[in-house]
Amino acid sequence: MVMANGKRAPITPLRPKVDKIIASISYLIRTGEKQRMQITQYDIFKSLFLADKAHLNRYGRPITFDNYFAMKDGPVPNLAYNLLKRDNYSLRRLRIKEVPWTSTLAPKISENAKFFSSKEGQDNPEDHLSDSDMEELRNALAKVKRLGFKQVR
Repeated sequence: MVMANGKRAPITPLRPKVDKIIASISYLIRTGEKQRMQITQYDIFKSLFLADKAHLNRYGRPITFDNYFAMKDGPVPNLAYNLLKRDNYSLRRLRIKEVPWTSTLAPKISENAKFFSSKEGQDNPEDHLSDSDMEELRNALAKVKRLGFKQVR
């Protein structure tokens, strides 16, 4: 954005809400499981982006407050990426012992990994998400799955 004086507006990084990011990822995975969809890393990243954007436009705040970075195949949420990849540095820094999901390629995750809920001792993601958060996440996941990789990219 360019301001009236011709200078670019400063970019202020958001302070990611770790509990909302974890709950959002878990919610997307659970929603996919209920609808018998296989959920990939790409589905999660694009759904988070679309849901954050839609929620910001409709309600004045994003869901996760994650910071997005431009990548070859579109925007990627920084902290969500590190959590899905089970980045040891990020997990230690955030004092997270274990994430509430598993994948087909754990511990090494790639674009082809499919994600699943791990049911034992898991927090209910709905406890951390508002009704509007869950609505936008469901809408975003449906859109991502309906359009597919090439159209979402």
